[in-house]
Amino acid sequence: MSAQLSKQIPHDHFENRNDPTGLERHRTTFIALAQYKNRCQKLEKDRANLKTELRRTTSIFAQANGIDKELMRKVRSQTRDVIELKSRLQEIDSLEPYMALGQAHDVALTTEKLHLDFQIMKNELGSLPVLNAGRQISVESLYGQSDDLDLLLHTILHSNTESNAESVPKAGPTFALREVIQALTGAAVKVWAFESTLGLTSMMTTPLLQKYRDHIATMCGQEGLCNLDFAAHDAMIQGKDFEENTIAPVASRLTKRLLNVLRLVIGHQDAHETLKRLGPRLACIMKPAIHLRSLSLVSAKRLESIWPSPGASLEELEMSVEPPLEARTGDLVRLPILPGLRAYHNEKEMISYRGFGDSNLASGHPDHTIKALVIV
Repeated sequence: MSAQLSKQIPHDHFENRNDPTGLERHRTTFIALAQYKNRCQKLEKDRANLKTELRRTTSIFAQANGIDKELMRKVRSQTRDVIELKSRLQEIDSLEPYMALGQAHDVALTTEKLHLDFQIMKNELGSLPVLNAGRQISVESLYGQSDDLDLLLHTILHSNTESNAESVPKAGPTFALREVIQALTGAAVKVWAFESTLGLTSMMTTPLLQKYRDHIATMCGQEGLCNLDFAAHDAMIQGKDFEENTIAPVASRLTKRLLNVLRLVIGHQDAHETLKRLGPRLACIMKPAIHLRSLSLVSAKRLESIWPSPGASLEELEMSVEPPLEARTGDLVRLPILPGLRAYHNEKEMISYRGFGDSNLASGHPDHTIKALVIV
């Protein structure tokens, strides 16, 4: 092998034979080439062995006159059947809690999910980036610019909850720009997300779907139909694409609608830069609001909004203060900025897309309460 390599290497590589460094370098090269050759020969041998084994295995099946081939087809078919049956069993197991004959299953919206969505909204609302945030604005002077703005202003200033009339200024009150933006955002969550009918295209009732419901009610009874209705809605809401294909588009639409309202409030001077910063943050408020609204469909609870009026006494069981309590300047609500919720027990019935009830209609003791966020 050394003689062959000598023929391939140019003669001038060996001109300086008295150079010990050059000789050592060539010797190392020859050793490395020999090692690579040995490895290559070993791999070629392994490949040949594998090829031989493959031919032998193929020959065994061929000599079996198709018996083993038929057996393999049966094994593959049975394997597919097992996989399909396992999938169907998992679906049945997931539906069993909803069925009338199955064990009782509480699909109520959990306290953890309620608090998680509200905590996200609260955190985002408390840190909205607003230019000239302290600029004072007369809320009454904002009326008449658009229907959406008028509706949200009316929601903020004229709630039905009991208030201390003497504490509300006779003239139009003024608030910092940040406070007005926070209050309008909270009002939008209350009116557009919580209390409006949830009109999702993916959940529309068609005449054909209604016929299915009628026949299921006839065969399985009304309770069985309600259980199936809950199961179908819950499966859709828990689906991987529900947030991307349903929640995100609705939240985006409401965010744009709110930005159009805020443009009228901020004014031309700071509108472009402020709205550019506000857009992503408002979307982060609307997404958990719509997520919570969707989960309410399968909560098995009757939910009602908590929305205090300006001038109402601070009720610590149903209201929390922004900024924190150490910064409190009084015990009267100046502005509500995020709606709270009361959750009541509800009898089993078909899923309804109606919005949450009004806080003034509260009756009985709620199973759970999420505090409204207010400025005092």
